Amino acid sequence: MTADSACLFVAATGIRPQGQLAYTKALSASFGAMGFENHPLRVLAKALRGGGAAIPDSQATPLEKQKLVSHARLQQPSVHLALLVAWKTASRWAEVADLSSAQFLLVTQKEVIVDWFQTPKGRTHDPFKASRFAVIQGPLTTEIAMLFRKCAPFAPLTRLTTSALDSLWGQSVQMQGYTAHSIKRGAVKHLLPLLTSGKLSPHLVDRLTKHEEEGGPGTLSRTTLRSTGPGPFASVPFTVLEEKDGALRQRFILWTVDGNRAAHERGYEAHVPLGHVSAYLGASREECGSTRDFKTGFYAIEIPPESRHLFRFADSGGGWWELLRLPMGHSCAPEIMHTLAAVAGGHADYVLPQFAERDVTVDIWVDNIRYAGKRSAVQLATRRLDQTAADCDLTWKPSDSQTAATR
Repeated sequence: MTADSACLFVAATGIRPQGQLAYTKALSASFGAMGFENHPLRVLAKALRGGGAAIPDSQATPLEKQKLVSHARLQQPSVHLALLVAWKTASRWAEVADLSSAQFLLVTQKEVIVDWFQTPKGRTHDPFKASRFAVIQGPLTTEIAMLFRKCAPFAPLTRLTTSALDSLWGQSVQMQGYTAHSIKRGAVKHLLPLLTSGKLSPHLVDRLTKHEEEGGPGTLSRTTLRSTGPGPFASVPFTVLEEKDGALRQRFILWTVDGNRAAHERGYEAHVPLGHVSAYLGASREECGSTRDFKTGFYAIEIPPESRHLFRFADSGGGWWELLRLPMGHSCAPEIMHTLAAVAGGHADYVLPQFAERDVTVDIWVDNIRYAGKRSAVQLATRRLDQTAADCDLTWKPSDSQTAATR
């Protein structure tokens, strides 16, 4: 396969632009590692980014129960019923739209049982959907039962698609700013206070809050945090206001109290080899120097899914959140960031000999990289670093967009 045919392969997949960008970056990195020409793939990746494929997907605004119910009661009976079922089961709209009246096995004033197993084949083995039988009880159950009696036998619950619902809400003053995904997020947020009061099983909330990754299985999450259930460790979120470049900015910090204590009890100490300032003054005598500083810092690093429960915290309203990206405040964070910067910068202590920058002095300060040496060597090393960053989707701060300073 050549780089040109790889580009055709990516275009033929027919997946979303975000997925195409992920394929393109992976293929470009593989071609480069094998010594093959990958320029067409880099051009394709740049075009996809320019088209918005790299823009992070933001989470939908959670919908409040009273607002949903009052809006639903103004709709046709089928849409009214589908909205209430989606809310009570914390389901995606597409899952509810796939239901038919035949899947309602029991409908009474106090209880409604829905069989989700008869949905189309692609969803029957989806680990992110509800379990086969959903039991609806409590508030709104009577209203659901009354609406169900108006449904035709074996008829679809609603023919309104997700995009059609988004369009409908876009035309409504009351529902401005909400999408179909707001139903699930709002329902989960509504349930979390019940969990903290012991009225709801933690296992149930964990199932309801699962979301499939935006780009499909195996892709990176594109948000910093998501709604979830409580974690086993205590974490304290707070913000600090600091001045930088003559302006004030707010920085989010998550102090993982129990997580840090557990790491220290196991004998962990962050290894971030920052020497005395005198150790770095020699670079001032070199012909040329170049610096790079990661734009997003710690947030460039994804937390593995199996470790995200260690980064959960509660907001002032009783809702629980889970970070998807590494925060400031964890004792391991500086070492992880320092290691990432050292590998990207080709520091000889962190990479294989064939990838080390031997012709320049490489200095690393957590998320900052500096090269010093002969002008030609510094420029070559900087170009390689920028290419590595492009392949890995890393970005630099605007002040680092220029290459080097020459003495």
